[in-house]
Amino acid sequence: MAIQDLVGSGANFPVFLDNVVDSAVLIASAERELGAFMKAVTASFGPKEARLAAEDWLEELDSSKELPGLTAYDWRLLTISAASRLAMRLNAASTRTKVFREVEEWSYD
Repeated sequence: MAIQDLVGSGANFPVFLDNVVDSAVLIASAERELGAFMKAVTASFGPKEARLAAEDWLEELDSSKELPGLTAYDWRLLTISAASRLAMRLNAASTRTKVFREVEEWSYD
């Protein structure tokens, strides 16, 4: 789902954008924040996790009751929520790997 689809649909969000300029600024702000988030996740965890993190970010936006404001702070809250989901996913994967290693070590003894 693209950011423009969420902004353009108006399905989940009250209409508060007075004009096309506000809409363009909103979309640019969202794209900038999502792009920075994806770049950071790609650098730290690779492109696969970046794609999943971007999906988390868009799901967080889609589940919001209203659009974030036009400031970077407003978008950062959404990014923090998506980063939390990323951390939970990575932690779960790490835990599974550790358990599998312990089981393998146990089974070869």
